[in-house]
Amino acid sequence: MSHFAGSILNRNRASSLIASALLAICILCLGLTVITGWYLQNITLLQIHESFPPMQYNTALGFVLSGSCLLLSLYGYARMAMLVGAIVSLIGGLTLIEIYFQLDLGIDQLLMEPYVTISTASPGRMAPNSALCFLLSGIVLVLVNANARFNEMTLLGTVIIALGTIALLGYAMGLETAYGWGYLTKMAIHTSVGFILLGLGLLSWGYNISRLSVHHLHMRNLLTAGLTLLAFTLLLWQALNTQKDNQIASKLQQQLENHQAALSLALDKHLQSLERMAVRWESNGGTSQHVWEADAQTYIRDFPIFQAIEWVDESFNANWIVSRSSDEEVKGLFIEHGSERHGLLTQALARDSTTIISPVKLVQGEYGLVVVRPLGVGGEFNGFILAIISVQKLLDSVVPTLSIADDFQFQFKLFDGDTLIASNPSNLAEHTVQLKKSSEFSFKESLWRTELALFNGPNTQSGSLWAHSNIVLSISAVISVLMLLLMHLRYREQTSIKQLAQQIELAEKEERLRVTLENMYDAVMLMDSQGGVLSFNKAAEQIFGYSTDDIIGKNIRTLVAEIDHGEPRQSLVDSFLSQEVGTIGQSFETLGRRANGEQFFMTIAVVDITLNNQLFFSATVRDISLRKATESKMKQYMLHLERSNKELDDFAYVASHDLKAPLRGIMQLASWIREDVQDSANTQTLDYLALMQNRITRLENLLNDLLAYSRIGRKHGEFKSINVSEMVAETFKLLSPPVNFTLNCSVDLPDFNTLSTPFELVMRNLINNAIKHHDSDCGAITVTAKNMREHIEFTVKDDGPGIAPEHQQRIFGLFQTLKPRDEVEGSGMGLAIIKKIIERYHCTINVESDGVRGTQFQFTWPKYNLLRSYLDE
Repeated sequence: MSHFAGSILNRNRASSLIASALLAICILCLGLTVITGWYLQNITLLQIHESFPPMQYNTALGFVLSGSCLLLSLYGYARMAMLVGAIVSLIGGLTLIEIYFQLDLGIDQLLMEPYVTISTASPGRMAPNSALCFLLSGIVLVLVNANARFNEMTLLGTVIIALGTIALLGYAMGLETAYGWGYLTKMAIHTSVGFILLGLGLLSWGYNISRLSVHHLHMRNLLTAGLTLLAFTLLLWQALNTQKDNQIASKLQQQLENHQAALSLALDKHLQSLERMAVRWESNGGTSQHVWEADAQTYIRDFPIFQAIEWVDESFNANWIVSRSSDEEVKGLFIEHGSERHGLLTQALARDSTTIISPVKLVQGEYGLVVVRPLGVGGEFNGFILAIISVQKLLDSVVPTLSIADDFQFQFKLFDGDTLIASNPSNLAEHTVQLKKSSEFSFKESLWRTELALFNGPNTQSGSLWAHSNIVLSISAVISVLMLLLMHLRYREQTSIKQLAQQIELAEKEERLRVTLENMYDAVMLMDSQGGVLSFNKAAEQIFGYSTDDIIGKNIRTLVAEIDHGEPRQSLVDSFLSQEVGTIGQSFETLGRRANGEQFFMTIAVVDITLNNQLFFSATVRDISLRKATESKMKQYMLHLERSNKELDDFAYVASHDLKAPLRGIMQLASWIREDVQDSANTQTLDYLALMQNRITRLENLLNDLLAYSRIGRKHGEFKSINVSEMVAETFKLLSPPVNFTLNCSVDLPDFNTLSTPFELVMRNLINNAIKHHDSDCGAITVTAKNMREHIEFTVKDDGPGIAPEHQQRIFGLFQTLKPRDEVEGSGMGLAIIKKIIERYHCTINVESDGVRGTQFQFTWPKYNLLRSYLDE
């Protein structure tokens, strides 16, 4: 099972290596494509869509470096990968320093002047989330290449995947905060895809170089999935919260502007009402106190924010006063100190228009606005119309109480400098401010500051604007944990199924092994470390004559003969059991002992097996009694054959010697007779003598050929290095061809090592035949060679008479000639000798001829290694 798991692990690692390489190539190509787009000014390659932010030049460069670094890491160039990884992390780190400290280190426009700046905080600067991804990936690549112990650092790829996935999801959902952090540069859509690929590449690389077991790799995979889900959840939660913040902030800003506009309209409305009162005064040349007070009473009734209206005379004394309370209360309602009244009225007179004087604190503790309108009749100063407006009631009239789902409320505040002069509602001081917006508000010549704050509502339990987001985060975390748990349970289920399948397969294998062992020809036994027999197959029962029940538990020494011709044999068993060097795994011949005590020859091979730290031995035994008997007979046959061959050699030698001696004597006598009768004998007598000498020579050649034929295959001669061209030329000269015969040897072969004697004999006979059987005094012989894989193919071609097809096989027989022996000198055994030599070395020879003119013999000859193997058979 461990071997099975290991093979799966190796296949998975090989797959992860391929996946890592493909991902690295994709990252590299992505970066190169965008860099090309920058140089070609191809906006589509930079932005994908005109509304999307571009991938910055440094970002594309980072992808090129990251992809190259990952490829270098995969193929073992660790030092170069560390250098490139350091550059990647440096680009990311310096960019983050620029963003955090609001610096310009000059790296953003170092290699390319940016001409696309949409959604870019600083021209050429990459997004902060892109810089963070490059910083993390560079650190991982440097540390893991420096020391494999940092392999788990590749899990940071989950963060990179999460950042890229969140950005890509932001484009899909229209969630800008997912791919853009605040006002900073936003991540491009293809940048997000690049970081997903980069994170996957780092994880796949980490898996490939890990040396963990299957179980630990499963835990690593769970951890990878968990970290990815956690990072994805946190980043999505942060993006959603940021988006919600932005939406609420935008809503607050809009509401603040609406409140300011309403406040301006309300003030303008009330000031216009006072302006009408002043115009009536001036157009009538003044008015009586009774008429004026009636008019003022109408204003007090119709405009709730007016607390009092006065007519102040030329001496700055308030003569006529209409208020919502008694005259005594009104006197303290306006100003606490008379000198302050005089100063404010002086300011209004100087402006000579309706003026709102800075808010003043009234006796009741609240703040009021003093509105003054100087009066003029006939070009002369005629006092003031003075109105006191309650700031709090003004705000209450124009700012409604707002809330969000009864859990959160708005509060509008009005400040004079740093002094709060009114708020609506005014009772939220104990609640927590979640978000607020403020801006300056001007009316006429007065300048105030307004603020709109978002507070917890009375039903808010957590006191946080992001309570719902926290609930979403908690639910996402629970879902992530449940997903991991389901993945783990699924893995355990698959593991159980695989283990069950392996157990079934193992049981089937065991059954097949049992059946195989039971039906084997050889005896197979399993023994413990002391030699005790544990299992015994059927072949063992048949060979040794013991049943399995009888032999189980007994020692293997029971099955080995104690002595062979008086010599002890137990030492071989002891050598096996002590695992002596050279005994385990080797086959030895020894004597076995059957149950009936009969001894027999057998071979035994023992191998050691360790299972669960226990030592066992497996022995394979074969009964070789029949083989031994056959070998004994063969030895006798070989001895008989060797004696027969020796007798044949002796006979051939004696026969050739005894026959050659009389032949030489007859030849000598014929020569003497020819010399004696040379001058007196007639022509016919001399012809008979010549014919007798020719027949004697032919008989002597026949005896030599018979002797050579009988020795073929028994004496091979020595290996020598032969130059074929030189050997053929020398042979041609030794055969003394006619003067007009030519030899063309086209053999482009290096010297080769072979048996020189049989090879030269074959070549000499073929050339001799070409010369001897030629029908002209001039002829041409061509010798060529072709180098093959294990052989060399030689061709001997002549331009003499052809050989008819029906005779092309007969010529290789003994004593075969195509012409009468009186016409052609020879024994008819030359080609037979050649064929026997060639077939002895497992080669072939054939003849090609049209039967009219020219003959070509082709034969193959083995090269050294093949020829040596033939001789060793």
